[in-house]
Amino acid sequence: MASISPITLTLRDGRTVVVRPAQPDDTEAYADYLRDIARTSDYAVVREDEIRPAEKIAERFTEELAKPDAIALIAIDPAEIPGTRTRDGVVIGDISFSARSPRVMRHHGHFGLGVRSTHRGLGLGRALLVTLLDWATVHPTIEKVCLGCFADNEPALALYRSLGFREESRRMAEFRDDAGRHFDDVQMFLWVKPPPPGLDVNAWLARFGPRSA
Repeated sequence: MASISPITLTLRDGRTVVVRPAQPDDTEAYADYLRDIARTSDYAVVREDEIRPAEKIAERFTEELAKPDAIALIAIDPAEIPGTRTRDGVVIGDISFSARSPRVMRHHGHFGLGVRSTHRGLGLGRALLVTLLDWATVHPTIEKVCLGCFADNEPALALYRSLGFREESRRMAEFRDDAGRHFDDVQMFLWVKPPPPGLDVNAWLARFGPRSA
């Protein structure tokens, strides 16, 4: 993982939190955070009974720390709020990105983003995403950042669009919740470097991008 120093952020309610790279010894607190996401978000892809054991999470963090084109950041609130603590506070948000493995696809990758229920609506998601985009923009090989999002998650889609992400495609009924409802997966992208020479993004989207029948 490329080096990134801890960042101190002030949320809309005045709380101060720290964003830093995730470490293997954060795994118990991170698993507690994932359980909160699974219990409180309609858009959690991983359900509570599917959360990986702490040792598997530690392996993931160790692998990402060793990869030059991956990053896993967690936001930490040092205050005493419900949740398992790391050495410096409770995990209240995260964002992770990894470039694709095949060499011909290594110039792009997808990210995942989440915020604990106690800290939603305070600007943390935007701050985490801006931090990731700043990192990707100066990264020597990453050119394009991508994401997938539930098609009915309007607040998330609005956030992504406000930062310049555009819809590239859709995956039909990609998600099915426990009630049996299906949702499309909106695939979005943002070039953090100039697009390849000769690629007119608007023309490409007009020809190949999602459009109504």
